[in-house]
Amino acid sequence: MVCSSKVGPAFCIVALCIAGVRIVPAQCSAQLHPAAALAGANDHVLAARAWDPDGPGPAPPTLALAGEFTVVGDRVATRVAAYDPVTRDFAALGTGVDGPVRACVGLPNGDLVIGGTFTNAGATPLSNVARWDGTAWQPLGSGINGTVDAVAVLANGDVVVGGGFTIAGGVSARRIAVWNGNSWAAIGNGTNGRVSALLVLPNGDLVAAGSFTSAGSAPANRIARWDGSTWHALGAGIGSGSVYELLRSGNGDVIAGGFFTSAGGVPAASLARWDGVAWLPLGNGTPGLVYALAELPNGDVIAGGSFSMIGGIAAEDVARWDGSSWYPLGSGLGLHEAYCATVLPGGDLVVGGWFWQAGGQAVRDVALWDGASWSALCQGTDWGVGALAAMPDGSIVAGGGFSTMAGVPAASIAAWDGSSWSALGAGIDTQYPYALVATPNGDLFVGGDFTMAGTVAAANVARWDGLAWQSLGSGTNLSVLALTPTVSGGVVAGGRFTSAGGQPANRIAQWSGSAWTSLGVGTNGDVVALATASNGDIVAGGRFTQAGGVPAGYIARWNGASWSGFGAGANGPVLALATLSNGSVVAGGSFTSAGGVTANSVALWNGASWSALGAGLNGPVYDLIALPGGELLAGGLFDASGSVAAAHIARWDGTAWTAVGQGTDQYVACLAMSSAGDVWAGGGFTIVDGFASAYLGRLAPGCAP
Repeated sequence: MVCSSKVGPAFCIVALCIAGVRIVPAQCSAQLHPAAALAGANDHVLAARAWDPDGPGPAPPTLALAGEFTVVGDRVATRVAAYDPVTRDFAALGTGVDGPVRACVGLPNGDLVIGGTFTNAGATPLSNVARWDGTAWQPLGSGINGTVDAVAVLANGDVVVGGGFTIAGGVSARRIAVWNGNSWAAIGNGTNGRVSALLVLPNGDLVAAGSFTSAGSAPANRIARWDGSTWHALGAGIGSGSVYELLRSGNGDVIAGGFFTSAGGVPAASLARWDGVAWLPLGNGTPGLVYALAELPNGDVIAGGSFSMIGGIAAEDVARWDGSSWYPLGSGLGLHEAYCATVLPGGDLVVGGWFWQAGGQAVRDVALWDGASWSALCQGTDWGVGALAAMPDGSIVAGGGFSTMAGVPAASIAAWDGSSWSALGAGIDTQYPYALVATPNGDLFVGGDFTMAGTVAAANVARWDGLAWQSLGSGTNLSVLALTPTVSGGVVAGGRFTSAGGQPANRIAQWSGSAWTSLGVGTNGDVVALATASNGDIVAGGRFTQAGGVPAGYIARWNGASWSGFGAGANGPVLALATLSNGSVVAGGSFTSAGGVTANSVALWNGASWSALGAGLNGPVYDLIALPGGELLAGGLFDASGSVAAAHIARWDGTAWTAVGQGTDQYVACLAMSSAGDVWAGGGFTIVDGFASAYLGRLAPGCAP
């Protein structure tokens, strides 16, 4: 998948709940397939640096991104990646590394050096610093004995690293060291505290900054200059606090950003500049933290960090200094954190950090500012999906915390027609739709934690008729967590509520199409799973121990007039239900026994008694789906069945549990069947069967059409 302006893969966190649709048996084995891409990275971006991989060659520079992520855009890229701003493609750099990368810098020959907290790249041992030679990761000697926070390259090509370490290549080196291509050496006597930022001046001098108070034998408050033989203070330095980033501006000033209140004895709130003689503030600075600095082609300075005000103006985490005043960059980053910033050759600004929107646009931890507006590096979905439903016409509807789906504006709910996503009217007003279900006439019901559907007041539950949103009476007083259709064309809702339509209804109620009614006295705990049996009975699972006043071990049945239990039930919450054509019920959840029988997380009720399904699964089951021929598919927070590895998704063939490919890297929250016969999976994962797939995967025949 190419992540371009013409392709809009989706990014989401999914808890999928879908109406049952018959699976068409495949003529060859099914395989997991990627189904979505991220609008950024799946974890913090800590470093961003313009980088020219071919050095003095003709190819234009690219962008190096590093941090804690394992997926970026549509690529598995373990904590370090390259981004081509022309093609908008991401690329992994080998296998990446096994721990956070906090800094990176390109060498004159095109190699990339990274520093952080890691020990290996694949099978290659590395100690917190490494070099990418265009093909593979290489160690720099025996590396560093502690975290590397900053990396810089000297004019002669030597690499300098700073951090919290004390040894480099077996040599004593207090928090700063230099690699000459063959061996490590200390830089003077180093510093007495952490080095967080490095800057090389045009004359070859090196500036280091951090939380230290001396460099070599000289007092130096948080910042010092190395002239090749001796450390020097920069005036009185920075007052109490720390410096996190350094920048040399076009006029030659050294700008320091961090968390401090003075520089050279002059008030300076987290930002200051050294003009070679004295320290000066940058306006009124900010009471927040500054982690990132960059300079635009016109000489304006960009500051990023964790702040809401700078220079007396409102600016969320990123702002521009024109030499006399501060200005916001649009509406900023939504009061999260910017950790790094760099300017691409064309003048665009890239900011990385921990955030989910920039200027109201869907992004994930990295965004681009073109001078007028923000955008994602790769179109996708900005946040999670909480539910999916298969519609009778073959489309799929997704609900969740997103504001755009694959680049299409859609407020928390969108439909996929097989080729593109579209919004369902004005959507819903919050980010928490927990359940979706379709009825045979094509109506869609949504339950969650919201107050408006489109322009209609809808308390936690609503109906989409294909053209507009409709309320279901006065809705419920608290969240709706599960929905199931009734044989009469209505819908049953379960959740946390205690009233529906203004009438008492303890956590479960039925909508007839015109009014709400309770199901007896309901349950004494949350209902989180619902299913409709073949005879029309409603099966409920959740965190309750009574239903209709009758003892019920987390699972119960409503026959239209009264509640009954399933024997002694389970010994823990039932979070998933599947009803089989023969009337049997399969329950999944967080339990170790059902009806007194050992059953790890999943069990079957045959109408008279409970039985285990093999060894069960070693973690909670969040969803179940019945496959043709009596097989089952389970998703959850497990990684094995007995001695058989099964990463978060597993198949029961009637005898034993087996893995589904390599599974996913994190939990599967829900499973869904489309009318085409594919099974969709969603959850907290970003890797599906070894491929990047942001919280959505598809199980489909692996053979050619």
